[in-house]
Amino acid sequence: MVNKMHDLLQLFNQDFVHIHQTSKGKFSIIEKKDGGKGVCDFQSENDVLIIKAKDQNTPLWSLKSKKCAEGAFVVLDKNHQSLSLHIIEMKSKLTYDEFEKVIQQLQGMYLMAFCVISILKLNIPKNIITYVTYKNETVQNKINQDLKRIPKKSIGIKDPVLESWETEKIKLSHNNTAKLIKGIRIDDGNGNFNCDFGMV
Repeated sequence: MVNKMHDLLQLFNQDFVHIHQTSKGKFSIIEKKDGGKGVCDFQSENDVLIIKAKDQNTPLWSLKSKKCAEGAFVVLDKNHQSLSLHIIEMKSKLTYDEFEKVIQQLQGMYLMAFCVISILKLNIPKNIITYVTYKNETVQNKINQDLKRIPKKSIGIKDPVLESWETEKIKLSHNNTAKLIKGIRIDDGNGNFNCDFGMV
């Protein structure tokens, strides 16, 4: 199974889809755009399949939405079958409107990852985790303001964007729901704003 997957990996441009071996230590998803430069670092006890977008556009030309998150990775077991799918989007200031776009970007990368997984003939991971990082956010402020305006007897988050933020769950296609992990980006002193999520 491992050798077969490595043969199929040759179908991909290694700049965008490749295996990171656990023996090499940390791995990163990188944001290169000015104003938002930085990295998200991760570690795993297993090999991971890394999937990166090109210019935040999904290569799935037939999809209506062309939005796509920066990157994703699949944690693999010793037989190189899928254990979990992780999808990452990095922002500077995260507003309500930006978070709405983030959800679409996470959905785009989710679909792209499923295509890569299918081409490599891997099993579909049941555990899906999404990450959004930011320097600061105002989404919570909007929730607080909305709650003040709504009569107490009818309080309840009905806006799907705000519901995703509050419940820390992202609804995806195929009736899948992903856990949402939020991370604050820290200035490294060189103009990069980074986030280290540690072991996954």
